[in-house]
Amino acid sequence: MSLADELRKLEQLRSSGALSEEEFQLAKAKLLSPTPDESGFLQDNGQGSLGRAANRYVSFQMVMAIVGIIIFLIIFFTVFLPKFSSGPSFP
Repeated sequence: MSLADELRKLEQLRSSGALSEEEFQLAKAKLLSPTPDESGFLQDNGQGSLGRAANRYVSFQMVMAIVGIIIFLIIFFTVFLPKFSSGPSFP
């Protein structure tokens, strides 16, 4: 069940009177706060995963840009620059 579904379920329980306002707030806070799993690592209950994915994508783009620049410079200095520095070729 997704986080939105869980929140919707809590809201329905509160509106039906099964949960008091205090119980609702406690359950919502528990649902939204990161909790440690059985291995001791924090889980974020699905929150922030889009931000982490965007950060990975931007980091990947930056690494690929640097690799592209390095490849371009290697090709430029080994292939094109020697042709330009040899001077004009007359028959």
